[in-house]
This record gives sequence, C-alpha cells and structure tokens, in this order.
Amino acid sequence: MLTSKVQLRKEFLKNISIYIQIVTLSFALPRAVSAQSASMQPNNASSNFTPYVWAIEHGVANVQRAIAFYTNALGFEVEENNCCAPAKVLRNGAVRLLLSRSEAKPSAVNAAYTHLNMRVGDLSVAVAAVRQNGGAVENDAPQDFALGKAVTIHDPFGNSINLLDIASDNKTADSKPAVFNIGVVGENLEKEEAFFTALGFQIYSREYLPDLPLQRHGAAALVLHGGAKTPAKSGRRNGTIILGTADLSTALPALKTRGVKITSPNAGGVVAFNDPAGNPLKLMQLEAAMLTAPNATNGSAKNNAAAESAQSGFEQFKKLDGQWIGRSTKGWEETITFKTIAKGSVVVENSFDAHPNETMMTMFHLDGSRLLLTHYCVAGSQPRLAATAFDDAGRTVTFTFLDATNLPSRDKGHMDKAVFRFADDNTFSSQWTWYQEGKESWMEEIKYERKK
Repeated sequence: MLTSKVQLRKEFLKNISIYIQIVTLSFALPRAVSAQSASMQPNNASSNFTPYVWAIEHGVANVQRAIAFYTNALGFEVEENNCCAPAKVLRNGAVRLLLSRSEAKPSAVNAAYTHLNMRVGDLSVAVAAVRQNGGAVENDAPQDFALGKAVTIHDPFGNSINLLDIASDNKTADSKPAVFNIGVVGENLEKEEAFFTALGFQIYSREYLPDLPLQRHGAAALVLHGGAKTPAKSGRRNGTIILGTADLSTALPALKTRGVKITSPNAGGVVAFNDPAGNPLKLMQLEAAMLTAPNATNGSAKNNAAAESAQSGFEQFKKLDGQWIGRSTKGWEETITFKTIAKGSVVVENSFDAHPNETMMTMFHLDGSRLLLTHYCVAGSQPRLAATAFDDAGRTVTFTFLDATNLPSRDKGHMDKAVFRFADDNTFSSQWTWYQEGKESWMEEIKYERKK
C-alpha cells in the first residue's frame, strides 16, 4: 500500500519511460488522426468544448524569491503578462507558471496533489542549482528507471517537482530544464478518468495502467495517477491546473452540463472547481493568441524584448557617471561614485561611507539578454544578482539573487535583492534586502542626489 508522496512518486517513476514514449508518439501521429491536438486550438462549441491546458499555479510566501528560484534553477523566464495580476507569470517553453502569494501550509505527505515533471540535462547540475537557489531535495540518491534517473525536489515553499534525466535525450550537462508534463495524483483513478474525460480530454492509451496518460490538448500533457490516501485539502499548498478558453460564456454552461461543480463563480473571467480528489483547477478566459504554443518567431521576439529591456536598464546605470550624495531613511549619509569602464561594457559603483573606514563596490554589466550586478560586500561575500523586472517604463529595475562566491550556503547572511528607482537624471534611490536563515528583510531606502 502506498502511504506517502515519496511512495507515490516511486510508483510514478516506474512508469515514466512510458510517458516519454507517449509524448514522443503523440507528436509523431499523422495530422489526420489528431488535427485538433496538432494545432492545439481549443474548440469552444458547447457540445465538444475541451479546455486548453495553459499553466500551473503555485502559491508561494514570497513571490520575488520564487521568481528568482524558478528563473535561476529551473529555466523559467519572466513573461510580461498582466492577464493574471497580481500573480506573476513565468514561462518554460509552452507552459506558464503563475506565482501567487500565499501563506498556506504544504499539503500532507499522503494527500492528493498536482505537480510539474521536468527534463534536465544532468541531475547533479540541476540539483546543485536547486540547492544554491534555496530549494530542497527530497531524495539525495537519484532513483533509477528504464531511461535514466530522477530526483524529487521542492521549491523554497514546498511545491513538489520531479526532475528527470533521460539518458536517450540529445542534451548537454547544461541543457536548460524543460517542462515534460503535469501529473495529477488522486485517490481513485477511475474517478479521475471520469472527471477529465467529462471535461473533454481523451485517453491516449489504457495499455499503461495504473497510470493513465491523456492526449495533449494545450501547452502540456496531463497524466493521471491513483493511490493518494487522502483528498487534497482546501487551504493547503497544491499546484492548481490553469485551463484556458477564448469564450468563457460558452464554456461555463458546458462545464455545468458535464456535472462540474463550480466552487468559485465567474469573477474577472475566472471560475474555480476541483477534481474528485480535491485537486484545484481554474478555467480562465484568455486572448486567442495565448491559446497556442509559442513558436520560434514568438521566442525570438521575446528574447529580443528581454535584450531591449536589459540594454535600456543598463543605459540608466551608465547615465549615473559622477559623484552622488546618499541619504538613508535612518539618517546616515554616504558618498558614492559611478564610472563606466571597459569601452562602455561595465559600470562600477564605489561606496565609501556606508560602513566606517570601508569601501564597497558594485559592478553592473550585460550578459546577452540579461542585466547582472555583482556586489563586493563588507560581509565578505560577492553575491551576483540578475535583473528580473523592469517597471515604470524601465525606470524601476529589480534585481534578485542569482548566485554568489564565498557564500557556503544561501542561508548565510548576504545581500539578496535590490531595487533601483530612477526619478530623473539627478535623482535616484536604491533599497536592498538582507537574506539569512530563510528570512528576507528589507533594509533602509537610500535616496541619492547628484553632487554639483
């Protein structure tokens, strides 16, 4: 009998090679067999409506810290998308990840749950990145399965993810992690099957029971599992599957006709409901352009936009050349200087008075489409931060922790986040956070004026 999530995951890993074959085969099917799946366009006629698998949502206690974890450790990228505010939207391939602030406790170890499965290039590299960025590793020894090895990890807030190293993949050790599918673990597989087929999903094959893969309809395939000992509890942390439709007014009656019990009424184009095991789902009205998998052109445009934001942010720092007087909200003052060096490729900030008789340095530079800073701190470490948000038309730049040298553990005290706000050419402010033993605290804000 399965008594915990660990055992559930072991059972899942026994059959993961099946899933890989399934996904591979599903993309090789002739177009005539599954034209709808190939185009991945939702059909919103009430008689044959099938929702589009668009995203998974994770509740986290600190959204900015979660963004840093998923972008630095698992290859997600921040998407400039206000569809789901106040949640932040990240993307890995075609799959979005919504990060919403939540103080919910993690779910029980033997309860139903929903989770991501991700392919990685090398487990040791991926696990190191997870730990470096504040995640936890459930099983230190990778578990063997037919096509490779697997490890279960948790983000800094307890959300579960399986990392898969597939031996047959054409990859290198530093291959970017990629979402493979979304797993749904319930108490009773037959009830899960009845629920998802009523929604409009089709079974790919019954040859692989007790695991039941569904035909992919949207950004990721769903795979159903039984074996949970208790249902998912409301108010506990669990992945929420986000389904999309271009016409909620048509989709909502279709859901009700199929016996779906709506737990939260239509509010802002979103309705909520649960599967038979209590796993949460949402159906959202989205623009038609969001209900297609991103292609190479879209990815290229996104990369270009990211590069433009980074370049624009870097230009803001280059404009700071000169001497500045800073006044903190705690009353102390300091003098800093900015200088652009190395043929315009690096901006160097020197701080002289923040700590008596000590000088600190921060260096800003571009790395492809990223804007990075390295802070040479009086604490003796050298944290490296990456710009993860450009707000207010690029006049507010937020940096979050990437990695560090001379920092044996992320839990050792260090500067972890920084926000720079540019008011005009002669005024700006900065505010940093201090991170230690799993807790992040904001330090005082410092407002700077150009020295005349």
